[in-house]
Amino acid sequence: MVAAESHLHAPARVFLAADQSALQRDCLLAELDTLQSADDAANWAHCSLPAKNTLTIVDAQLDLRAI
Repeated sequence: MVAAESHLHAPARVFLAADQSALQRDCLLAELDTLQSADDAANWAHCSLPAKNTLTIVDAQLDLRAI
């Protein structure tokens, strides 16, 4: 039963250092400015979520405000 329980725990989240987070945030915001349609936005959101999840809380909040 140990194997069944192991999938219940999510891996620890890894956050970028502040300077790396700021660079990643700026890249995500630059990509956001290039979107031309709702489909582009949906695809971007799906593909960029793993990168967004590594941002510091402050940078992630700034990213959400831009959306």
